[in-house]
Parts: sequence; structure tokens; C-alpha cells
Amino acid sequence: MGGLLAFCALFCLAFAALIVWSGSEFGTAFWIFLGSLVFFGLPSFRFLGVAIKRPVAFRIDKNGISGYYADPATWREIADINVVTDGKGRASVGFALIDPVGFRDKQTPWRRFTYWSNGRGLGHHVIISHLLLGRGQAMKLADQARAFKAAAAQ
Repeated sequence: MGGLLAFCALFCLAFAALIVWSGSEFGTAFWIFLGSLVFFGLPSFRFLGVAIKRPVAFRIDKNGISGYYADPATWREIADINVVTDGKGRASVGFALIDPVGFRDKQTPWRRFTYWSNGRGLGHHVIISHLLLGRGQAMKLADQARAFKAAAAQ
């Protein structure tokens, strides 16, 4: 994603430089392409930074869940673990929390928005998207999470 956005940003930059080099005035075309450069260029830095850093996307262990796409939550904070299927049949893993307000208070505003928009209609507070999972991996991941939760409850 970062590479594609960077390519689009470089194309816009080259076109804006061509407009300036040709000696034409800073007209509408220049400002449209400069705006496009900002629109494509800024997100490309974020995506390329994530690709270079390569954070752990999602981690399940004996302590709970954590990772780049999931804020840390212990098994005592998680009430339920389910496989959530969207309208196209793509499976994601959903975690319902015992105290979602307390969990939300520990998050950044952007993370609050993404959690709210992803799982609000399903009753889950943390959704691990099908985009991060391979085909058929959601059920396996949910089973592993339930096993860790059961082991932590003993």
C-alpha cells in the first residue's frame, strides 16, 4: 500500500514539476496536483514506516492479546471470543470486553474510533480483521484464544 501511494505521490510531484518547469502560471492544474501529492504522499510515509518497522500485527499468549492492531488486554478483561463473519463471508475474530469503557480510556482517539467503527454492531470491542488473517485462520485463532483464556481462568 505504501509503495503504491508513494508511486502516485511521485507521479503527482513529477507532473507539478513539469508544470513549473514549462513556465506556466500556478494555475488550477498545479494546485490540484500539489493537493494530490499531499493526499497520496502523507499516507505513503505512514504505510512505508509500518512496512519498514514490521511490528507484530497480532499476538495471543498466556497473558492476553496485544500487537500493532490490538491494544493489550488481559484474559481477565475479555468476556467472550467469537468468529465474526461479514456480508461477504469473510471471517474475523472478535473480542468482547468486560469493561469496554475502562479499556477505551487507555486508548488514543484514533484507536477508539477504529474499534468503535469495526465492532459496534456486533457487540465486540476488539476486531482482528480478515485482512490480517489467512483463509480459515480465524476459527483456529479463536480456538487458540479460548484455550488461553480457559488456561488463565484455572
